[in-house]
This record gives sequence, C-alpha cells and structure tokens, in this order.
Amino acid sequence: MIITISGLPGSGKSTISKLLAKRLKLKRYSLGKIFREEANKHNVDNLTLLELAAIKPSINKLIDKKIKNMIGKRRNFILDSRLSALLYKKAEYHLYLYAPLNVRAGRIAKRDKINYKEALEKNRLRERLERDLYKKQYRFDYTDKKHYNILLDTSKCLPKKCANVIISKIK
Repeated sequence: MIITISGLPGSGKSTISKLLAKRLKLKRYSLGKIFREEANKHNVDNLTLLELAAIKPSINKLIDKKIKNMIGKRRNFILDSRLSALLYKKAEYHLYLYAPLNVRAGRIAKRDKINYKEALEKNRLRERLERDLYKKQYRFDYTDKKHYNILLDTSKCLPKKCANVIISKIK
C-alpha cells in the first residue's frame, strides 16, 4: 500500500505520517527532511533554498530524484511531501491535511521555538513561495483538493485521533 500525505506547512503531515507509519508498519519517507538536509548542505535556511529553487529548477529535480532513489521499487510506504500526489499518482491513498492558518502558525511557533507573529509571517511567505514555485516548475497546485481521496481538518482532532480517523478510512 502506498499512502501520500500532503498539506500546508503546520498541517500535521510529519506528525501524522510518523504515527501512521508506526501503526501500519510502513516505511516513511519525508521530502521535507531531504529538503532541510539540502538547505543545511548549502548553509542556508529553508526559505532561502526555496528562493534559490525558484531560479534554479535543478535543485528540485535533484531532491525529487533523491526521494525516488530512496524509495526505489518499494510498494509499501508513506510519502510525506507537498508534491507526493504528483510524484506517486498511482498511490492507493492521497491524503490532504489542512487546518486554519492561525492553528498552523501556532504549531510552527511551538515546534521551531519562535514567537507566533514570526511563525505567521514565515508561514505566509513559505506558502506563497512554494505554491508559486510548484505551479511554475511542476504545473501542479498541491492545495487543489481534487488530487486527494482523503481530506482531513487536523484542527478538529489531536494527532492520534487524526491517525485513527485516517486508518478507519483506509481499512
């Protein structure tokens, strides 16, 4: 079984994908983790790497290639990535997680140990950069819910409960 998980920053992709991977005994891959590793390798933050990727498409192509090489021919895994529904169109389940901006910014502030206002501003900028970049380079709007067969508002449940809701929909 292949499950893709997408959503806006702070929607719970990483947290819920980890819970699902554990419960379903599936390997989990995170494009965000690879992206952060690339940013660290270039001594820049994620936003700067996003800006660089906008003018140098080879950055995203390299990251896409890395994740596909990691996954190889596996048929049972979870992919946590905004572009996961595009990268693995034949997955059985395409999940889209969402929550209001104020909730997502609060989660990011707590995770990154920054104040709420800074998290809100960074989140807005990141969302705009990513959406523009992915539309331009991939001709894909990952926020368009038509790409997904399971939608979940993660502001309505705690992570374990959200994972239970998803599991009930796929079993």
